[in-house]
Amino acid sequence: MRKSILILIVFLIGVSTCVAQDTSSVEVVNNRQKIKLKLDPIEELNIQQVRTLDNKSNYSLYEKIKNDDPTKRGWKKIGSVVTVDDCRENFGCYRPLLQLSSPLEFGKEYLLQVKGLNYSGKRNLEVGFSIKSELKIVSTLDNSRKKLLVKGTDIPAVSKKEITVSKTEYELSEKKDKLIRKTTPVKAEVTQVVGSDTDLELKLNEKLKKGKTTSLKFELEDKSSSNRKAQGKIKIDGIRKSVNESPVDLQLKWITAVNQFPLLDLVGEFKTPKNIEIPGLWELAPSLSIDVGFFNANKNKNSIIAKAPFIYAVARNEGIQHLPLLGDKKCTTNKRVSDLDLNQNEIAKLEAYYNLMNKPWYCLESIEFKIGPKLEADRKFKRINLLGEFRVDFLFNQWISTISKQQKNFKISEAPTLKELEIDSSEVVFDFGYKFVPFFALDFGRKLTNETILSEDELITQTIPRHNIFRTTVGFINEFEWKIFSYPVKLTITENFFHLGTQEIIGTQQKTFVDIRRVRGFQHNNKTTFDVFLEPSKRLTLNFTYENGRFAPNFEYLNKLTTGLRFIY
Repeated sequence: MRKSILILIVFLIGVSTCVAQDTSSVEVVNNRQKIKLKLDPIEELNIQQVRTLDNKSNYSLYEKIKNDDPTKRGWKKIGSVVTVDDCRENFGCYRPLLQLSSPLEFGKEYLLQVKGLNYSGKRNLEVGFSIKSELKIVSTLDNSRKKLLVKGTDIPAVSKKEITVSKTEYELSEKKDKLIRKTTPVKAEVTQVVGSDTDLELKLNEKLKKGKTTSLKFELEDKSSSNRKAQGKIKIDGIRKSVNESPVDLQLKWITAVNQFPLLDLVGEFKTPKNIEIPGLWELAPSLSIDVGFFNANKNKNSIIAKAPFIYAVARNEGIQHLPLLGDKKCTTNKRVSDLDLNQNEIAKLEAYYNLMNKPWYCLESIEFKIGPKLEADRKFKRINLLGEFRVDFLFNQWISTISKQQKNFKISEAPTLKELEIDSSEVVFDFGYKFVPFFALDFGRKLTNETILSEDELITQTIPRHNIFRTTVGFINEFEWKIFSYPVKLTITENFFHLGTQEIIGTQQKTFVDIRRVRGFQHNNKTTFDVFLEPSKRLTLNFTYENGRFAPNFEYLNKLTTGLRFIY
C-alpha cells in the first residue's frame, strides 16, 4: 500500500513538473526594450540555476522567419541581452528582467532561449512569445459601468489623458426588418494602472447600458509617437430574460380590503426549475401554490393547490415552424425585405426574423394541451378536493412577443447574419414585450371529505357533505414588459370567466355562527399584478396586486389590493 502511494506521489510530481514548463512566459515592458522571464515557482531553483539565469551570455533571442516556401521557414538570432536584473542568489530568480540591445517590433514572433538551465527536465529552456500592437478592452473594474480595464503589451505610459471613445450600438429598424449600426463619440479619461506595465484604466463620462453588449474603440499615442488602437466588447449584465424557470416565488405583502384592517399575508409558489421531460413529446410540470396568510383572515384565499399536469404541444419547434389556421397560406408565405438605406446606417436585412415575427394575427405557433391531477385544500386540510384538470392554451404567433421570445427568435433566425457581421445577439436589446394567451380549461372531480365546522363560541356546528365538482373556464393571460426610467416593469392581467356545473358548498368559521356559501352558475374573477424589478437579476420586485371576483376553491367574493415584496429564486 505504501509503495502504491509513493508511486502515485512521484507520478503527480512529474505531472506538476510538466505543467510548470508549460506555464513559463515572457512579458514585454519598457517600450519593448526589456523583457521579463516568468518561471513557475513550483520547481525550486538551485544555486547553479540561479547563476545560469544571472549570466547574460546564457540568453539567446530569435525571431521567426516568414517565408512562402515551407522549407525555408525557421528562426534567426537577433540582438543580445545587455544586462540581467532582479536575479540574486538570496532571493531566487523566478522573474529575471532582461535589458535588450534593441527594441522588439510589434506583429512578430520571438523565441527566448536559456542555455544550460536544466529546468523542468530539459537542458535548455525555450519560451515563445509575440507582441501585438492592439490594446484590448477586457472588462469593467467596478459596478459604476464607467470604469473599464484595458490590457496590452508595453502599454503607453500616461498619467491622465482625455480621449474620445467610439461607441457602437445596434438596434432594429421601426419595421424590425433591418439592422442599424449607431456609432457615437464618448468623452473619457485613460490612466495607467499604478505598478503595471500591461494595464490601463478607461473611465467613460457616461454609463454603459444594462443587459447590453457595447463595442468600444479608441486610439492612444505611445512613446514612439505611433497610434495604438484599442477595442473590445463589454457586456453589462441586465435583467434576466425570464423568471418562468424560477422554482420559488414568494410574496410577502399587506392585504387591504373592504371592511378589514390591513393584514400581513404570505403567498408562495413552488415548482421544478424546468419541466420534466417524458419519453415522447410529453412534459410534466408539477407545482404547489400556497395562499393561507398569517392570520385567520377572510380576504386571503385560504388555499393549498398542488398540480401535476402533463403537457403536450402541437407544432412545437422552438417557435420557428407555425401551425396554419384554416389552411391560410399567409401563415407560411415569406415577404421580401426592401433594399438597405445606407443613409440610415442600415447594415443588414433581417428577412428571417421579420417573417418569423410578422405572421398574420390568426396564425397559430402552437397549441398546448395540459392534463393531470389537481389537489385543493384549506389550511387545516379539512376540506379536500381531488380533481382532474384539462386545459388548452392557444399560442398565436403575433400574440407571443415577450422580450425573451424576441431575443431567442432573433438569435436563432439571424445566426448566419450575426456570424458574418461578427456581432453577438446580446448587442441588440429589446425593451418592450407583450403576450396574450387565450385558454380553455375543464376541472372535474369530487370533494373527498365530510367537513364539520364549529363556530368560535362552540355553540353552532354545521356539517358540509361530499359533493361532485364540475367547472368550465375560458380566459386569457395578458402581459406587458417595458422600462420606467432604468427599472424594468411587468404588468400581468389574468381574466377568468367560469361556470360551475354543480353547486359547491363552502363553510367558514365565524364568532357566533357558521357562514355557509353555496355557489353555482356563471362567475368571474380578475387578477392584475404590477411588478417593478429592483435589481438586475430580476429576483426582487416591488409588487402590487389587485384581485376581484371569486377564486377557487374558497369562492369568497374578493375585492382587495395587496402591496409588498416579491422574491423569485
